[in-house]
Amino acid sequence: MPVQTYQADILPILASQCRPCHFSGGKVYGRYPFDDYETVASLGLKLNTRLKGKDADVVKQWVKTGKVEKSAQP
Repeated sequence: MPVQTYQADILPILASQCRPCHFSGGKVYGRYPFDDYETVASLGLKLNTRLKGKDADVVKQWVKTGKVEKSAQP
């Protein structure tokens, strides 16, 4: 299984499941901006309080493999 990354794997899930609240203009964006890697990495598995199924599995794998931000590939 390829390493999950925030940019390629986590951000698209969050953008589809957590918008509009955690993205620019959303009611909790000021405290928990999910378009910010540092915020999301600090939350880790706490993201799975709302994510279920395959989305939760992707987050678990991402945390397990070190919360990689982006691929080293260009």
